[in-house]
Amino acid sequence: MGTSERRPRAGWILLVVGIVLLNLIVWGWTAGYCVDYAQDTGMEMESYCTSGPAIGYPAAWTLSAVSVLVIAFALHRLLRRPVTH
Repeated sequence: MGTSERRPRAGWILLVVGIVLLNLIVWGWTAGYCVDYAQDTGMEMESYCTSGPAIGYPAAWTLSAVSVLVIAFALHRLLRRPVTH
């Protein structure tokens, strides 16, 4: 196997690894906020906190769905048999 045959495979492997890392960063990098209600205001509301992906759930799920498709295509390209004539 020559170097010209290895380079395209390395590119697909790097693409898959990069996409996996990107998804780990997106889902691991969270943002959140807390709302704290004072008890002496007379309001019967409780304090709460929220957190989630920094880019928001819709964008994170969209990125994940597109990532699955791109990874499937990359794996297809990696695992296909070369055409010989």
